[in-house]
Amino acid sequence: MAFHWSSLFKFTFLLLLLAAIATACFTLPVEKILKDFLQWIEQDLGPWGPLVLGIPQVGYGEVRVYEDHTLPRGVKETVFG
Repeated sequence: MAFHWSSLFKFTFLLLLLAAIATACFTLPVEKILKDFLQWIEQDLGPWGPLVLGIPQVGYGEVRVYEDHTLPRGVKETVFG
């Protein structure tokens, strides 16, 4: 197996991406952000709140239906539970 600079770059980029995601998970105030978002939907949007909250859920449902036929089994279990 020959060494390729592109392989090293891809591997390094993957490690940096994983480190950034892990750092974000431990340092960002995710709970506060979610509470503020739900409060914004409830108080500021009024009757439009359920629609705004429902649109991403419909999109997520479409992804779940679509992914059943395209993703490998390990990826499905990891991403979608």
